[in-house]
Amino acid sequence: MLDYQFYKREDRDETIILLHGMGGSSKIFYKQIRLYQESFNVLAIHLPGHGESPDIQYYKEPFNYDLVVGE
Repeated sequence: MLDYQFYKREDRDETIILLHGMGGSSKIFYKQIRLYQESFNVLAIHLPGHGESPDIQYYKEPFNYDLVVGE
């Protein structure tokens, strides 16, 4: 399972999902998270090897977006 941070607003249904690039982590979004969470729920996902997400070797099949959304 990928690690993530979810910033929930009880009065909002829409969620913005933030995915960092291969060379970064979700910490690069700190300014956007502050702004977006005023109006939306915000989901910041830590890709493999970042945050508490397991390294890519953890997965028994090729790591791709279908694998990510299936977890």
